[in-house]
Amino acid sequence: MRQSATFSDLVLEGLGLELAGLLARSLAHPDRRAPRWLLQVRDALHDRCTERVAIRELAREARVHPIHLARAFRQYFDCSPGEYLRRCRIDRVRALLTTTDLPLAELALETGFSDQSQLTHAFRRATGTTPAAFRRDKHVPRAQDGARATSR
Repeated sequence: MRQSATFSDLVLEGLGLELAGLLARSLAHPDRRAPRWLLQVRDALHDRCTERVAIRELAREARVHPIHLARAFRQYFDCSPGEYLRRCRIDRVRALLTTTDLPLAELALETGFSDQSQLTHAFRRATGTTPAAFRRDKHVPRAQDGARATSR
């Protein structure tokens, strides 16, 4: 702001336009309640988070166009369906890391990741730590006598 007046005017105008856009979007849906079909899509993503899920399939089930589904999902839930799916998977991984001693490779496959590397990368990006460090910090008790605790 202390720089040249031209630059300050441009910055202020840009911020004002951005604020007006945010306000217009919030007024378009003042109650922010998602339609029933979209809530069902979100629930389906949550229930099937360990499976391979396609937007096209979810859209067909909801009887809407895939682009409409993707836009509405972001509008009401502030993330894409893919981001929501990853969050659900990471939440499931956290729970399994604290309640089981499944090897990370097996845990990755059980929670919908293609391999341990993909799990570790996604987990670190979401939490700032690796699955192994998370498990170690949570002090998960090891199963006794070679028996393994399971999530089932």
